[in-house]
Amino acid sequence: MTLDDCGIAELAAAVATLSNSVQNSAMTQFSDDDVVALMRQLEACKRQLAALDTRLIIEAGERSLHARSGAGKMVPFLRHTLGLSRYDASLRVKVTHHCGEFFEPSGHLRPAVLPVMAEAFAAGDISRDHVRNIMDVMDHLPTDIPTEARTETEQILVSHSREGWPDDLPKIGRDILARLDPDGKVVSDADRRRRRGITLCRPGVDGMSRIEGWITPRTPGVPGCCIRQTRPTRHVQRGGC
Repeated sequence: MTLDDCGIAELAAAVATLSNSVQNSAMTQFSDDDVVALMRQLEACKRQLAALDTRLIIEAGERSLHARSGAGKMVPFLRHTLGLSRYDASLRVKVTHHCGEFFEPSGHLRPAVLPVMAEAFAAGDISRDHVRNIMDVMDHLPTDIPTEARTETEQILVSHSREGWPDDLPKIGRDILARLDPDGKVVSDADRRRRRGITLCRPGVDGMSRIEGWITPRTPGVPGCCIRQTRPTRHVQRGGC
């Protein structure tokens, strides 16, 4: 089995040919509908290619490429190998954990944590931004929410994502949680502790740093709180306080 056998060379050649064709040809002969159709088809292709990252990251992990390269962990390995930002590399690893199928020590293949989302992502129906927001909503569901409700929540979010915007997903998630827990009794102290934390973001050009975080309703004591400093300005680490 070679790279040519698996079709990657043909794929790369096809992408280069398509890019050159679109870049160097006049678009005036196409109708408005044709331009919109081209944009949508290209977006679907890019989404499918993005979903392949999951399979390749799993393969790299199984071969311990990150350890053998000296990077130690997968995020720095991806940053060094692909020239990614810390945020992008971390997001790809998180997507892999939620969408990937991993072999357990027993040899059985463990299905994806969010199989409905993983299937839609692989088909190019939803973008990585959709996936990021769906993961965030699902990760913040209380641990005592029944499995059936979790599955239904995932299906609702994915269904919206096929036609809707990623930016709407957090609000939809809040609405779903309000219906699942109208009295606020399902969310436990353990759930609040899991989310609780403060992030000190990287300083800007003026030397000022933005602080983000979550505190419990009783407001934990500041002296005992752990403040973590992260490089990506938009990455929030939770827990630890």
